[in-house]
Parts: sequence; C-alpha cells; structure tokens
Amino acid sequence: MGYWLQVHEVKLMKVSWLARAVFLALLVTLACSAAFATPRILIVGDSWSVSVWHGRALDTALQEYGLHDVECVGDITTRGGSTASDWVKPDWLAAITQQLGAFPTIDTVHLIIGGNDVLSKIKTTNVFVGWPALMRESWWQDIQNNIQALVNYCLLHPQVRHVVIADYDYLNRTTVQVLYYVLGQTFDFGGMTQEQVNTAFIEVGVKKLAVAQRTPGCYYVQNWGLLQYHHNTPAGAPRPGVYPDYNPYPGGNTAYPMPDAAFDTVYIGPFPFAGDGIHPSIDAHKVMARNAVEQFYLDWYGGGEGEGEGEGEGEGEGEGEGEGEGEGEGEGEGEGEGEGEGEQALAIVECVTYTTSGGKNSDRHLSVTIKVVDNQGSPVGNAAVSISITRNGSAYATGNASTNGNGEATFVANNAPNGTYSTAVTNVSANGLTFEGSTPPNAFSKGSDPVPASYCRSTGTSASASGPGAAVRLAREVKARHSDALFAAPGVVGHGVGLSGGRPVIEVYLENENAAARAQLPASIENVPVRIIVTGPFEAF
Repeated sequence: MGYWLQVHEVKLMKVSWLARAVFLALLVTLACSAAFATPRILIVGDSWSVSVWHGRALDTALQEYGLHDVECVGDITTRGGSTASDWVKPDWLAAITQQLGAFPTIDTVHLIIGGNDVLSKIKTTNVFVGWPALMRESWWQDIQNNIQALVNYCLLHPQVRHVVIADYDYLNRTTVQVLYYVLGQTFDFGGMTQEQVNTAFIEVGVKKLAVAQRTPGCYYVQNWGLLQYHHNTPAGAPRPGVYPDYNPYPGGNTAYPMPDAAFDTVYIGPFPFAGDGIHPSIDAHKVMARNAVEQFYLDWYGGGEGEGEGEGEGEGEGEGEGEGEGEGEGEGEGEGEGEGEGEQALAIVECVTYTTSGGKNSDRHLSVTIKVVDNQGSPVGNAAVSISITRNGSAYATGNASTNGNGEATFVANNAPNGTYSTAVTNVSANGLTFEGSTPPNAFSKGSDPVPASYCRSTGTSASASGPGAAVRLAREVKARHSDALFAAPGVVGHGVGLSGGRPVIEVYLENENAAARAQLPASIENVPVRIIVTGPFEAF
C-alpha cells in the first residue's frame, strides 16, 4: 500500500527522510540466497508487494519449504502507491505482458492490491457515518471490478495457470494518525475506530474472495489477524481460516490492530513509532508468505497437480521402473512421460500481428492475424484457430477462423475503439498435430502504436533470442550505465524501464514539469528511447 511511487524498477533520491528511511529499512533486510533455477511467480501490486519482492519474503518462504527451484520476479510490476484502478490501465497491463514474455516459465501471478483504493476513501472520512451503505458498497464494488479485470487479464495469458490474491492484515490506525500528524499530514480516518477501519478493509476482502471463488484458476489467501495470532497479541486471537472454507473469516480480533511487534520501530526525535502503522516488517511479510506457500505453492511446486518428473519431451512411456528426473508432466513408468518414441507433432502459434484499415486514416477496423507453424517451422494450413481478445484488461471478443495456405488466420473487429488489445489463442485444431498451448506475449495499443505490429517467437517452441526479454534486459543495462547522468538533470527523482508499444523504453521521472531537465535529457540513450514522466515528489501517503 501507502507509497505513491509511480515507478517500475526505480532508484530513488530526493525523497522525504521518512520515506527514505522506510525504503532503506526494506533494502537492508535483503537476504542473500542462492540463485533459483526457474522464475515461476510474478509478484504484482502496491508497496506491500514491493516489500515482498525487495525483501525476498516469498522467495525465502519457498526455500524454507524446500522449493529451491522456484524463483519470483517483480522488478517492474511491484509499484508503491499503486491502486487496482491503476493496474487496469493499458501501460500497466502491458508491464505484466512484458514480464510474462521475458520469463516464459512464469505460471503464477501473486497479486497484492486494493489497499490504496480503500485508503483513498477512508483517509479522512468515516464511511460508516453520514454515508449511505449503498454508496460504500458502490465504492467497494468498483475495486472488485478492477481486481476482476486484472485477474482476467492475467489468466488470458496461456502460460498463467494460477492467480493468487494475497490479502492484507490489519493496519494500526492510531500509529498512522499520530505519525502523519507529526509529519504535517491529516490521516485521521474521519474519527473511525480501529474496528471500523478493519471492517472497511474486510468488506473489500470479502469481494476479493468472491473473485477467486467464481474465477477458475484464481485463489485467495486470507491474512486478517494472522500477525495477531503469530504474536498472540491480543491473547487468544484466532488464526485466520484457510482455503477452501476460510473459517473463521476474518481471523484475529477485529477490534485490535496488527501488533507493534509486526513493524520495524522508527524514531522521530526521541519518540518511537511502530513503523508507519501501514507497512509491516519483512519478517511479518515472511509470516504472510508462508501462509500462501502452505495453502497453495507447496502443492503446486512440490508435486501437487500431478506434475511429475520425466526426462525429455513427448508423451510416450519409458521402460523400466521408478520415477525419472526432468520436466515431464506426470509420472512415467521409468523415466517419466517424456521419453516416448520420436518428437510429438505440434501446431505452434508463431506470430500475432495487428493491422488497421478503413476510415480516413486507415485506422477504423482492427485485424488480428495468427500464424501457425509446425515443429519444423512450416506453415500449417486448414487449421481451426480459436482466440480470445481483451481490451484494456477486459474481455472484448472471441473468434474462430481457419488458416490459409500460409498458415495464417485473420480476425477482424469492425469499428474497434482505441485501447490496448491482447490476444490469446485458446485452441488450434489441425490434422495430426497437437496444439502447443501458448501464445507469443502481445499488447497492441490501437491509436498510438505503429502498424503493422507483429509479436513473434522463433521457429519451434522457444522464445526468440531477439524478442522482448532480451530487449528489456538491454534497456536495463543501458539505464544502469547512465544512472548517475540521469540523476544529474534537475528535478529527476527516479528512473525505470517501461514499455511503449510493446517496446522497452527508459523512463525518467520528474518531480514537476521542468524545461531545464527536459533540455538536458536525451531522446534516446544507446538507441533505447527515453520517455519523460512527471510523477510529482515521492512522498509517504
């Protein structure tokens, strides 16, 4: 939650001393750990997710349970101060698609979001007094709708098998009010009690749970009262219920906050505060991460869901006895399901291409062309292709078409409005071939991106070495080499790597509109475009 840092993979400077202190407190708690073999989990969300990512809370919990081959990613998808309403914007969704493209082994999105949406309503307002209950319900419904759209967007990427909505624990409204008063900010919750503040968050938590319960592939982790239970403060606070019944819901004692022991103590002059009352310590995040690992990740990555271990590719059964070792998808009778006779014949989606046509500027209608090839890269004709298209993170259209002799099937959306579109191929049916199952990551912004725009992989099933992952890594390296020079420009408070039209750009964040800074900043650095964004100062919220 709480820090309005509109950044991606950001190096900070010129922040308020408290924000710097909290940020540094996160950094100094980083644990050194061995490199993981495979990125499997993408962390997405607000400053709680920033703490989980930078503090390696979830990585540590996975290691504790023996899942040493699972790694988390979150350098451009954990953004302090972000809201659910932010994450359904086209540029923000594109960051998710970019990361999934850069790390094709990711199959789970770990989502921590919605807290700032609630805080924006209750910061100075008692939403239980003077406001109709239907108004509050409408606010919470908007948050649920945005989270649902975000979950849907993630699951439309064929590689994503699970989205985990990890909820918050109770904040400490008294610490928040007093500390921010000392800092000259009003954060009094309109006089709400601790229980009322807790209830506001719980009401939204119930809606998150409903998203998970009605969405295949989506799961929910309840953390309400988990830190009370962990520290036995107040005594006897019950542990929050777990999947699938979540009994009790909520956990803990709703009249109490998260215990002070769950925060890192900070001092203003001689006066100690339990953090800022919003952001728990890395150790507290590890407690919540274990809650998620115990309920879901241990099953998924420790042998659950029937993911056995076999050598090679294909579906034949090996000979001999025992389980093999490797990455097959079940348990073979020997070396697993992967040592069959010959290579399985596959239908592979090689490219997704967007074009526009019609109207004065040839930009009225949107066409999406899917190219299908086999294992040798030869076009597959007469294949039945099914697709699902989203616009700005929400379901937009579905379609079915057959490929021509060039292996291409084209779908046309007449009078398509501007917005960011993403296409997932849901099935390919071709004689003698099995659909490989994935779609090259793609995100096309109609109205701003040049056409045609093609998103392709190399021949076969491996992502192209010159694809989006390599381009993003290059942009990061360029940015790192020029970090000091970027900060030398007046008014620069941070920099990161983002996407524009599916291509990486170096983003430079200005505290305010600054002609002198713009004059000093180049249009590109080592052929990587530079985009200047006015974010305002980075301050605690």
